[in-house]
Amino acid sequence: MSDEVDLDGAELELTARLTTASNATFVGLIGDREVVYKPSRGERPLWDFPGGDLARREVAAHLVSEALGWDIVPRTWLRDGPHGPGMVQLWCEIDPGHPAVDLLPTDEVPETGWRTVLEGSDEDDRPVSLVHEDSIALRRMAVFDVVVNNADRKGDHVLALADGRRHGVDHGLTFHVEHKLRTVLWGWIGDELDDDETAALRRLRTDLDGDLGVELAGLLTEEARVATIARLETLLGAGRFPAPSGESSAVPWPLF
Repeated sequence: MSDEVDLDGAELELTARLTTASNATFVGLIGDREVVYKPSRGERPLWDFPGGDLARREVAAHLVSEALGWDIVPRTWLRDGPHGPGMVQLWCEIDPGHPAVDLLPTDEVPETGWRTVLEGSDEDDRPVSLVHEDSIALRRMAVFDVVVNNADRKGDHVLALADGRRHGVDHGLTFHVEHKLRTVLWGWIGDELDDDETAALRRLRTDLDGDLGVELAGLLTEEARVATIARLETLLGAGRFPAPSGESSAVPWPLF
């Protein structure tokens, strides 16, 4: 695979459409690099999020991921495409045999290495559990989701890569000024942030007063930027993973 492809200027050729996505979403190629393309004109408006801003919020989430240094969000940027300007993101090939988030019969949940989020019953009234890996990568993704106020961390928005990395995608429902955190990654409620997590958050706070803050100002409203700083400072002040709060659901629906 060539590293010399001009991802901003080379032609974006569409190869498929993801028909299960709620917004117009395409798979394509820029040279030999496979990408996801979401044109802004294909966004479906939501009553509780500003319209036409999905692409910019996706890019803002990538910038926060980069500032944290945790490689959570694949490279994401704005550019033109066959259906007009929109968000483009590098495609990630997943390992379908090793999901990082799963729904399992309760008696099949491993004793170690996993955290249980919810328990319930399936259509045959058998006990089932929503679980996720107890891993550094997913801990960091959970911290990231608090900072960006992710309202839609579904199970299949966590991509398990064959090399062991974990990427998060679909960050259009982020950076709301009101509390909107809905996620399947609730396994660390009340646990203290570790030293690496705290140090990364402190660096991020500094960056928000510098170059990162300038970049976000071109993508988010001033109210959204200020709210992000407030969430970050609250998280640092508490020093631990939050519990669900508010009257709305703490998990997205559907879960996957």
